[in-house]
Amino acid sequence: MRSRTSSRVIGLVSAALFCGSAHADPRPFSLYGLAGWEAKTFLRHAHTDYAAVQDGRITVVEAKCDESASGLIWRDRIDLGATPILAWRWKVESLYPGLNERSKDGDDFPARVYAIHKGTMGFGTRTVMYVWSNGEQGMDDWADPYTESAHVVPVRAGGDGVGEWQTQRRDLREDFKKFFGLELKTLDGVALMSDCDDHKGKGHAWYGDIRLLAQ
Repeated sequence: MRSRTSSRVIGLVSAALFCGSAHADPRPFSLYGLAGWEAKTFLRHAHTDYAAVQDGRITVVEAKCDESASGLIWRDRIDLGATPILAWRWKVESLYPGLNERSKDGDDFPARVYAIHKGTMGFGTRTVMYVWSNGEQGMDDWADPYTESAHVVPVRAGGDGVGEWQTQRRDLREDFKKFFGLELKTLDGVALMSDCDDHKGKGHAWYGDIRLLAQ
């Protein structure tokens, strides 16, 4: 099996190794479309197509996946003292049945949202990856099969809610402490990705605004 997903997770993370000024939120899709969000692609992989589209009167991001893997990154310093809560909306059209998501061969999800901490001088980078799981192993979290620097957290699992908008909230300080033993004051970016290259099929998802909240 290829080593592409090690580069897939680490590539998204390394793309966020920067020093940024503090903003209250990632640029909201509802106001700016994809402005301020950067594409992250992977060598020898087809690209998932991301586009700003209208959902009723609200602009959201549509992800169309066809045996592909690529993501979008918003890079900036996140003040966890002021805004420790990550909140977002997402919707998926369908799941990928039959995958062992905890293995390298099955590491595909119709929707993911990443929170990224870059560590010191680029070392000790850690990422919490919130996923819409295909439901094969329930709601237990697990270490990413390619790198110990990332942890997978299925905030939704299985078919309940497929085809409908779902809202998620996570306490970033609590999650980085729980999964990595880190008591952090800042993070360095967020990202999203829909991938289906292991699935060898297609995927379709939508993302609403990704927000940082006080509580």
